This record gives sequence, structure tokens and C-alpha cells, in this order.
Amino acid sequence: MLTYRLHLIANGLTEANLEGRYIGVTDEPLCPEGIKNLEGILENSEYPKIERLYTSPALRCRQTAEMIYPNNRPHIVEKLAEYDFGAFEGKTMEQLQMLFPNVFPQWLAGEAESAPPKGESNLQFTERIVEGLDQMIREMMEEGIHSAALVTHGGIIMTLMSLLAYPRKDFSQWITENGMGFTVLTIPALWTRDRVIEAYGLIPRFYADVTPEMANTFGIRDTIRLVDARRDGEDNDFDDWENDPM
Repeated sequence: MLTYRLHLIANGLTEANLEGRYIGVTDEPLCPEGIKNLEGILENSEYPKIERLYTSPALRCRQTAEMIYPNNRPHIVEKLAEYDFGAFEGKTMEQLQMLFPNVFPQWLAGEAESAPPKGESNLQFTERIVEGLDQMIREMMEEGIHSAALVTHGGIIMTLMSLLAYPRKDFSQWITENGMGFTVLTIPALWTRDRVIEAYGLIPRFYADVTPEMANTFGIRDTIRLVDARRDGEDNDFDDWENDPM
């Protein structure tokens, strides 16, 4: 059975992340803390091997991809760009609650047609990013690429997982820390017919001598219970580790 493995990785920290501001179209780079945090992750863990690297067009994603996979040429997927926050751009939650007391709560609640002034609606966003993922996976199938990474935005990963992944979980349960993410699997029949992906593992994998306390300094690692999607005889993307999804 042909299995396609995709590693979804969130971009590193930016100043906007640290300040709690919504940043979409602003092409902000990684901040010094974000670079240092990624360096710490890279020193203490291993990312899976890949055949192809995809990224959001955002600079912060391209920088993250370059740090994690310096020897892979990135393929930009325009439809997997961050949310267009419109008038919400650059503002904190507290500011938005004051400036848009009616619109912001509706948008935050996830109402499909709700949109920031001059921005895209929740429905437009979800349709766009699912189309972007579909474009990627179909390209992988057409070109015989069985293992790829996508470096994109945490909110995009959480949205895709809540919409398409098994086991089914709410958006808030797919917490995606900077520089981390999920490995998902699909097969042609599942994807082309139902657009289904299976949650397979957490990435990166921390080395055996890294304690849970050390690993957790880089992000939340134990909030998701994943399906055991192992296939008999399937190759492992990691050189020396047991093929264990957790």
C-alpha cells in the first residue's frame, strides 16, 4: 500500500509572538529568542528525513525551514500563507476587544462567515489552506514523493488537524509549539475520496538522554493522544530510533 508521510512543522518565534500580536501578511523575521530556541531544539532532538521541503511564503517559515533542513531546497506553497487578518493585523487581543467589541468575539468563536474588516473570513481561510494541502499531497502522489515536510504557521497546522485528522479533536487540542508539530499519514484512496489524514507522531524526537523536563522547555509534548498508525514493513524516517509514534 502506498503511504505518504507529511511532517507539519510550525515556524519559530517572532517578536509578534512574544508580544501577543496577530501577524499575518506582515513579513516578520524570526526574533533572536526564536533563533536561540530553534538552535536548542536542534541540539537536543532529531527531525525526520525527507525527500521534499515545502514552506509557507512567509520569511519566518523560510528561515525556520533553512535552519531545520539546510540541504533541502524549499518549495513555496502560496495557499498556505498565514491568515489575512485585515484590520486586526499587528494588534493584541486586548486591543481588538476594545476596538472591535462585536466583530472580534464572533471571529474568535470561529463563525464561518465572520471576518476581520478588510481581511478574509474563517471560511475563506479554511478553504484556501485545504486547497493548499491538497495541491501538495497530489503533487507528492504524482511525483512519487513519499516523505515531505511543510513548515508553516501554527494556526494553519491546528486548523488542518482539526478539520482533517484522525483521531478527531477540537482545534484547541492540536496545540502546535514553535519549531514542533505532527507527522501525518495518508494513502491515495483516503485523500482523494475523503481528504483524510492520520495523526502518527510528534516531531521532533528528543534524544534519549534529554529528560522530559528539558524537552518541555521547548514546548508542550504530551497533550495529544495519537492513533497507532504503524504499517508492517514501513520505513522509519529516523535513522536509529524505534518506530514509536510517541
